[in-house]
Amino acid sequence: EYSDDSSSKIDDILKVANSRNIDIIVSDIMMPVMSGIEMVQQIRKSGRMKLFWLGLMCLFPMLGHAEGDTLRLGLDDCIAMARRQSVDAAVALGELKSAYWEWRSYKANLLPEMSMSANVPTYNKRYSTYQREDGTHSYVRNDYMELDGSLYVSQKIGLTGATLSVESSLDWLRQMSGETSGGRNQFMSMPIALTLSQPLFGVNSLKWDRRIEPVRYREAKASFLTETEQVAMRAISLLSPG
Repeated sequence: EYSDDSSSKIDDILKVANSRNIDIIVSDIMMPVMSGIEMVQQIRKSGRMKLFWLGLMCLFPMLGHAEGDTLRLGLDDCIAMARRQSVDAAVALGELKSAYWEWRSYKANLLPEMSMSANVPTYNKRYSTYQREDGTHSYVRNDYMELDGSLYVSQKIGLTGATLSVESSLDWLRQMSGETSGGRNQFMSMPIALTLSQPLFGVNSLKWDRRIEPVRYREAKASFLTETEQVAMRAISLLSPG
């Protein structure tokens, strides 16, 4: 194996290559004096470099195809690509998304919360013991259908940390057995129930969140801008000739 990076000694390389049995030579395609293809053609005339020439002929169409698919980018395109595809930009974007959803969670915590619960009609049939006046016991059949539902609305108060809630519910019962109550519908409703829950000893976390969370989100946005600018500066430094 013989290698020399100096273009002024290509003649010496050719003499050595023509005088020895060489298996392979690795060289650049573009060289100052002659191209790598021209150098291989001259070595091939001696009949000592068939294997390398076959390999070069196989790679030559690929080189032409790669040259046709070369992507040419300007400075703005390189910076935009670095901001989209670099690892640092991806990490900065992930941190910004995480901070954004934390901010959305905080904002959602300030809104009223409404929930509704209901049970589908259920049928129950059972036998229960019943003690008579004379002290004896007997079994009584009890079968009925029931349905209930409730609506609950709550709102947190940031000034004091209290929670104000309003609840309304309705229950329905239909007794299926009995001489006097068989087949009769019964209802029990709670039109409105107002509840105020105020912690007396504790930290008002909602009050502190109103101060801290906006600052955290602004800090995350500023950090994202800083990281993307650093990515752009690194891309420019890689493109700079010096």
